[in-house]
Amino acid sequence: MPQASKAPARRPDANSAEMVTRLMPVSTVDADQRSAECTWTTGAQVRRYDYARDRMYIEDLGGGAGVTVRMDRLASGSAPLLNCHSSWGLGSVLGVVDRADLDQAKGTGTATLRFSKREEVEPYFQDVRDKILRNVSVGARVYRYEMIAPGTEGNTEWIYRAMDWEPVEISLVPVGADAGAVIRSADGSPAEPIFYPCEFVERGAGPQREASASQRNLGAAMPDATN
Repeated sequence: MPQASKAPARRPDANSAEMVTRLMPVSTVDADQRSAECTWTTGAQVRRYDYARDRMYIEDLGGGAGVTVRMDRLASGSAPLLNCHSSWGLGSVLGVVDRADLDQAKGTGTATLRFSKREEVEPYFQDVRDKILRNVSVGARVYRYEMIAPGTEGNTEWIYRAMDWEPVEISLVPVGADAGAVIRSADGSPAEPIFYPCEFVERGAGPQREASASQRNLGAAMPDATN
């Protein structure tokens, strides 16, 4: 269970969320093509903390019925391979996502990553070849969450189901679930998180209903955990 630390210093707008992540292993590596194959998602659920509403929840980032997954960016060959989800400068780009697909029925996606030939990238690619760096993490923006109250689907905890989301990059990462593993700024302090517009719709035992105005005004600070 992730530890609930203090709330972020800056709250986002009432309907916004941070980028979410999922940790996956690197599989095969092609040294000649400077590429690696990976599974970027299996549709796994992750337990997180909602600072705005002061409760734990299960985040469901899947691809089932009624879910929209915007694959254009990841599948087009234009999405970057980043260093630890850092998008603050060109030096953080380690390569490109050459190919990506998603079996939405199973919630499983695979991708081919191609590493840059730049001299500063070579140590990272060598560590991937040597199976020292073994993990990648997809970064995704969620545009609409369905918040499912406990007991609605036989669940004992809140479920936040991503109904409209977009994978935007894949990162090489050193570690899995760690609330302290955040991108830091030049002076060593935690980098200011970036938030994106997101719609939150609450669904209880009755008909689907939009979250109350009082809840929306609290804001929705989603922790950026590297899982």
